[in-house]
Amino acid sequence: MVGSTKQAMDATHSLYNATLDKVLPIALWLEYPACVNQFTYALGIESKTTVTKCASIMVLVIEAAREEKKPNLLMTAATVLRIEAALAKWTHVYRISDSLERIYTCLYELRPDSTMMPKRKRRTFTLVSPLAVAKRTLTSVSRAAASLSRRDLSDARGPRSKLVDSKRSVDETQQKPPVAPSLPAKKDTTLTASAVEIGPPVMALARLRRPSIAVAYAAVLQVLMLGKPPEAPDMLLSVIKEDVLAAAEVRRSQRLQFIEILQRAYDFQTGLCAKGRQAPKVRTKRFGFQDAIDSAVGLYHMSDECAIHDYVETALDPTIQDFLVPFLKAYVKPVWLNEQRWWHRLCRQKK
Repeated sequence: MVGSTKQAMDATHSLYNATLDKVLPIALWLEYPACVNQFTYALGIESKTTVTKCASIMVLVIEAAREEKKPNLLMTAATVLRIEAALAKWTHVYRISDSLERIYTCLYELRPDSTMMPKRKRRTFTLVSPLAVAKRTLTSVSRAAASLSRRDLSDARGPRSKLVDSKRSVDETQQKPPVAPSLPAKKDTTLTASAVEIGPPVMALARLRRPSIAVAYAAVLQVLMLGKPPEAPDMLLSVIKEDVLAAAEVRRSQRLQFIEILQRAYDFQTGLCAKGRQAPKVRTKRFGFQDAIDSAVGLYHMSDECAIHDYVETALDPTIQDFLVPFLKAYVKPVWLNEQRWWHRLCRQKK
């Protein structure tokens, strides 16, 4: 991150206001993915307000990229690590957690096509290196050298016999002598992965002269002497962590369940009050008011943090919040939870 923390906070605040005021359009963000990646440095600042503003703009940009189907807007690996770190740190803040979870889900949908390959194929694709290519080239050339030696030996013994395969037999009188290709003096002899995969078969490689074998060995030695081959530029993200994505989906599901159940309980209460009658004594788990409010309060007091508390304090409608608070104050924790905590405290004291 360039500049001081104060400068980064001021820049985030200015970009936040300019984007919301449509002075800085989302389309301009999409044209400069590098700026989007640089903007995510604000997620690491120790300021809830700054992180909230950064995440709020990021989710607008990423969702716009998903709607416009622009796969060129891809986060780098370092950017995704910053998003994951912020996800783990701000799970108790609703606006930050909600925005980052939506961002991570969109990134999963914007992955390159290579990430959709099976794991075995993806592993083979991503681990191709100059060293591996050189070793495979050395193996192919060694086999070609062995084949070439056998052919020279047969030539020394006498005239060649017919070459017979599984489908046909070709008479040597109808064959043309192989022409050895000449190698340019200053031609780049580095072999790529595509050349190894779709190159000529071993019999075709056998037609090469012996100097080409030395060139291949030299290429291998060059890679070995250089040590570890340089890593590819960190430009595109190939994999989104499934465990992080699953945890984000669980938190979003719990919050959505809480919101829906609380809204159902509020609708029951306001509907009954409007009609001027009391709640019926016969209740069902699906439609009963008491079951709905008990479920909502239970979700609120769950041990897993999914920003429900912050949602009630900062994002919930004030009218529904006033309706919920008396039930939260009257909530009594189940006895088995108190006993379990007492037992854990006793075990810790014994240790």
